[in-house]
Amino acid sequence: MQAIVEVILELDKLKAVTRKNRPLGLTRPENSAEHSWQIALLAIALAPFAPAGLNMPRVVAMLLVHDVGEIDTGDTIVYAEGGWDERRAAELKAVRRIFGLLPATQASPFIALWQEFDAAATPESKFAHAVDRAMPALLNLANQGQSWRENGISHDRVIARIGPAIRDGCPALWDYLAAHLDQAQADGWFGAHQSDQSKPATIHSFASPPSLPVLDDIQGTRTRLRPIQADDLPALLHVNGDPQVTAFLPYATWTGQADARAWLARMHTLEAAGATRVWAITLADDVIGTAMLMRYDSGSRRAELGYVLGRDWWCQGLMHDAVAALLAAAFGPLGLRRIEAEVDPINTASMTLLRRLGFSHEGRLRQRWTAKGRSYDTDVFGLLAADFAKPKS
Repeated sequence: MQAIVEVILELDKLKAVTRKNRPLGLTRPENSAEHSWQIALLAIALAPFAPAGLNMPRVVAMLLVHDVGEIDTGDTIVYAEGGWDERRAAELKAVRRIFGLLPATQASPFIALWQEFDAAATPESKFAHAVDRAMPALLNLANQGQSWRENGISHDRVIARIGPAIRDGCPALWDYLAAHLDQAQADGWFGAHQSDQSKPATIHSFASPPSLPVLDDIQGTRTRLRPIQADDLPALLHVNGDPQVTAFLPYATWTGQADARAWLARMHTLEAAGATRVWAITLADDVIGTAMLMRYDSGSRRAELGYVLGRDWWCQGLMHDAVAALLAAAFGPLGLRRIEAEVDPINTASMTLLRRLGFSHEGRLRQRWTAKGRSYDTDVFGLLAADFAKPKS
């Protein structure tokens, strides 16, 4: 139940995402939550004009989900030119982050709805696209072309951008709109003609800074690393609820599922930013710890290593196995050149692990961090891809 509440509260942020249209009679922009609500009702109202056998509840569900990714990416006017592949990738990452707050079995249907809408291959998704494309045009027709005029959108551009999707998904709706768009052109409700536009709408690139590549499965000799799931939290509470485990970690010992969920939300946020990847360390079917690469610098192909292992699995060589597999992936498929690690000087077990993996001690940063009521030094370790590849003597 708590996970559901957290997702719903996260979705509240959609109310803060503004669009180019203004609601009728208001001077403020509409938001994406209002848009999603309105097009869901429009779809239901258009049911008599929908293809026979259409699953209308699925259409409505798609329309309620389709803009959720804008919580992280913001809205982009439909007439923008270029960059749509990047935008779709960024929105999908956001959708996975948000619904990833739920257990995997609950998250998957929401993500599947978004992907079905994005693909626009089923009758339901085509109808949903038609409704989504039509609603801003209907508002503009009622607002004397407000966002068309303000953003320099011509009649030809509107026809070319929204016409095919609406005609394909709901022909009757396009027949209605086409006639009214022609009248709007006669009334002068559009922006400059396409030939007069020197600055077509553009969208932001989501490829900068480059993200650390995603690698879903890393196999060690005895352990396996895979992406974190909400279902892992009870096991991770057992790990991080142990004061001996968290003694050298920057966060407090977990005391309940609320701490676990807050940690997972932080990890999703960091992963969404692109500079962090987090994996569960598993032994057979048991989640025994976590490993992560963070503070990724694409220009230097460098990242920082972090890890934690439950006390039940200490002194069995399991962390060495898991981290060695992660390093092989980092220097291999992920293309990193250097891995760094920071260790509290009194954490001798972690320093021994790093040395056995080939890391070099590169110095000490005095009073580097303050956490849990104390300031402490940090020993810095580094490992280069060229050194990791050398045969171990």
